[in-house]
Amino acid sequence: MKTAFYIRRSHKRADSQINSHNVQEACLLRFAKENGLEVAATYFESASGLDSSRPVFKQCLQDAKENGWLVTCFRPDRLGRAASLIPILEEFGCQNLRFVSMGNQSPDWFTLRIMLLVAEQESRAVSLRTKACFLHMKEHNLEGYQKWGRGDSSESLKRGLKTRKENAATFNTRIQNIVDSLEGGAYLTLAAKVAWLNSNSIFTRRGKPWSVPGLHRTLNYNRR
Repeated sequence: MKTAFYIRRSHKRADSQINSHNVQEACLLRFAKENGLEVAATYFESASGLDSSRPVFKQCLQDAKENGWLVTCFRPDRLGRAASLIPILEEFGCQNLRFVSMGNQSPDWFTLRIMLLVAEQESRAVSLRTKACFLHMKEHNLEGYQKWGRGDSSESLKRGLKTRKENAATFNTRIQNIVDSLEGGAYLTLAAKVAWLNSNSIFTRRGKPWSVPGLHRTLNYNRR
């Protein structure tokens, strides 16, 4: 079965979410290989998921429909974050969609509708919180506030960012060394390595179980 990949990141700026497209593509390629899917075309887009009129998204669905392809995404929220997508996807057909996060099966239409609605609410809530935070910092002249693209951030903010990056690099190097020691034997796939880490209570920096995409990002953090 042939499939098209649809890969989206939210920001158009070249220096924002710089690894999003690559990470999604790597996960999709592995998913296709594991499930015997042939990649017919890959569509990359940098646009808000709240916009249901995205040109690349529309072209992807049109090409897939004309050629009888599936459309595969990493998660439903990469396809979009808007309730206005519901009639578009209903016309395209759930049976023609696949999501890495949901396995090689057609998503349940009711579940997909709920996930799109929740994704839209989540996106709008994050936007409101971010705007409220900047407004509060501006009104109270709090340290670390940066006037919408003008001036440099405070030294304390820079030091904090540097420390977080150093801590992340140290943690990621430790995980990379552990995973390198698993090469060969029964741990040939990322999924097998994820299972080993979780079964041995070696969790993410936030103390949560590993996922395949999360481990992929960590293994490539210091090697970019």
